Amino acid sequence: MSRRRYVVLGLALAGVLLASASATTAAEGEASAATPAQGSGVPDRIGWDRLWLRGRSRALEGRIVRETATGYRFRMRGASSDVVVPKDEIERVERAPTPREVYARRRAAIAPGDAQAHLALARTCLGWGLEAEAETELRAAIAIEPTLLEAVGELAALLERRCARAESEPQRAGCEEALLEVYEDAQAHGLVSVPLALGHARLLRRLGAPTLALERLSSLALADNDTATARIRLERARLALEVGAYGRAEQDLRPLVEGGSDPALLAESWRTLGLVHLAQGRHGEAQRAFAEAAERAPEDRWAALFSVRAALYAGALEAAADGWAGLPEGQEPEYAATRAIVGALLATALGELDTARQRLAGAPTDTAPVAGTAALRRARLELARAYVRAAGGEVVSATAELDRLAAAQPELAGVAQAVRAATLAAAGQLEAARAAIEAAARAGLDFDLVAAERMRLEFRLGNDEQALRYARYLAHLRRDDPPTLVEIGRMLTLMAGRSADAPRARRLRAEARERFEDALARRPGYELATLGLAYLDYVEARYEAAERRLRALVQAGSRSAYARAALERIERARSRRVWRDRFDRPDAEAVRGRWSEDEAYGVQAQIAGRRLVFRGRQQRADGGRTRVLRRIGRRRLAEFRVRFERAQPSALRYGIEVALESGEAVAFGHEADGSLAVSWRGRGGKAWSEPETLGPLEGTGPHTLAIEIDRTDKTVVLRLDGRELARVRKTAFVRGGETTCSIWVAAERDTEVELVVREAAIFVVRDRTP
Repeated sequence: MSRRRYVVLGLALAGVLLASASATTAAEGEASAATPAQGSGVPDRIGWDRLWLRGRSRALEGRIVRETATGYRFRMRGASSDVVVPKDEIERVERAPTPREVYARRRAAIAPGDAQAHLALARTCLGWGLEAEAETELRAAIAIEPTLLEAVGELAALLERRCARAESEPQRAGCEEALLEVYEDAQAHGLVSVPLALGHARLLRRLGAPTLALERLSSLALADNDTATARIRLERARLALEVGAYGRAEQDLRPLVEGGSDPALLAESWRTLGLVHLAQGRHGEAQRAFAEAAERAPEDRWAALFSVRAALYAGALEAAADGWAGLPEGQEPEYAATRAIVGALLATALGELDTARQRLAGAPTDTAPVAGTAALRRARLELARAYVRAAGGEVVSATAELDRLAAAQPELAGVAQAVRAATLAAAGQLEAARAAIEAAARAGLDFDLVAAERMRLEFRLGNDEQALRYARYLAHLRRDDPPTLVEIGRMLTLMAGRSADAPRARRLRAEARERFEDALARRPGYELATLGLAYLDYVEARYEAAERRLRALVQAGSRSAYARAALERIERARSRRVWRDRFDRPDAEAVRGRWSEDEAYGVQAQIAGRRLVFRGRQQRADGGRTRVLRRIGRRRLAEFRVRFERAQPSALRYGIEVALESGEAVAFGHEADGSLAVSWRGRGGKAWSEPETLGPLEGTGPHTLAIEIDRTDKTVVLRLDGRELARVRKTAFVRGGETTCSIWVAAERDTEVELVVREAAIFVVRDRTP
């Protein structure tokens, strides 16, 4: 895959890999504010045991460790070791009552209907470490007085602590069910409390119901902008972000970042606002928000990490690399793992796969069996490693690992299958990729990510209507995301280029223009959107408009080689005339349109399906060329460009040729081994040179081959899909003379040939007028 494709894919991966990390760290700051602290540790006994010795007026105070047949092992108050006291020296033993004994006596003494007494006893039990008894008393108090806010709050806090300690999933599920019942009963009785509302919302989010969590917090009437209210606003904004209600999130965050005074709360608010901007594709605003968070809390490593992610997604790889290099390492497992993942995604986007592997190798490793957060962290690291292997072309091992992760970690199944789909697509296994992205959708991957990958796949499979449907869904879902809008615009532009229906092509280009303009409206000066509009202007012959856009980019400091090359092409276009043949005419055995045919080897050139088609069995000579030719006389050739649609078999040789009356010629095309090559013929029609390989012809889709004569530096330029492959100094072609352009095909004897050509264009130098 291309570097840009890996940045786009890295976004999908990073979004999931960082989601749990951001949720975890987001809640750390206010967890203590929402949950009352447990009482300080108190011995599990009340008072001290006493041993009255014979002839002594004062008893020994301490603790009976163990009674034996002959005495007591006893630890004195303040001592660090035990002594043995013989029974024959003891006159009387007084044992202190145990907490449970005291609890039983006190509970029996509570008057019926006294909720406050039950609450007080519950607090005493918490101090003694009797959690089960404390729960019993809190429930008794609530049964008497369901609106006793203190009792409900302390019961919720007790159950929260129990859930956090759960060692198995069944234990955790049972605890969370009991806790949810407490919160729902409190809500049903109209209890209003910031800790209760926050706890209820967080539990709903953990249970996979963020929309209900947001509704729970939205039901609170917030008046004063105190710390408790600010916490509610912040949590509500996070939930709104999670469910995609970005406007609602900003509405809650703006008062916090504009009027807050608590540095820690301000930092959390700015960081969350940065995530809101990031989700909407506002990468510049996201980076500014993360910078504000870091300024107020320099120790906030997460803000710096999210800033790197914003730069990575925006394609600002140099800025992302600089930011990542400045990140503190940190020992906390969640941060260290996430830092390693972001670093690996960045290195992969830069094409530095060894660096990506090293960064993941340095991440903390959980070697023992793990569950919960630790298991998810380990799975995220394994997913990142599979992603890097996929980027390195290890398709089989990467897809197998991704399958395993999808089965083992349901939380990551969607993104694992999405990365698997992209890996298979890069390997050309498009149908398998489609099945993988469908599996990702079933696993709950966000629909916008599914739509994006389906759009790419359907376009590559040639299913333009399906691709267009997904593109329109995506344009709505990510209407505030400039990179996505540009990707859609580019696809629509390519779709228009391969459409044989001229009115449809115009409609597609108009829609592409809308997407590029939408991207520019959301990110003024966005270079990729400007280049897309300039290209549309160029293909629609609006050369002045294209030139204005491109010159503005260059003057603004753009280093885009494409912009500079496009300016040169526009300048050349002004000095050219073009003869273009789209072969859009009824079927006929003769090509016509000023073409002539050279069909000496059994293959016939004809018009079929509004295309130029070479079809038939190669006869008589291996490699003998069948050609269609057009003579342009003594006009000075500027460029000969041909769009090939399909070639069968894959070992077919085909291409284009420019020949001069002197016998000199250049042939550029596809060789039997899958490479692109150029051959030259000297003056007087001498034998062709051995083909010189210029590189592979990748993919099975349409390709455009072009031979261009650059009179400025007296060279012949060979291009594939507009990209320069070679430039060779050949003055004879610059001088010109009688020139013939031809499209040719050749194969081994008895090979069935089919070559489909969509369009040919011959550009000649426009004569200067006085």
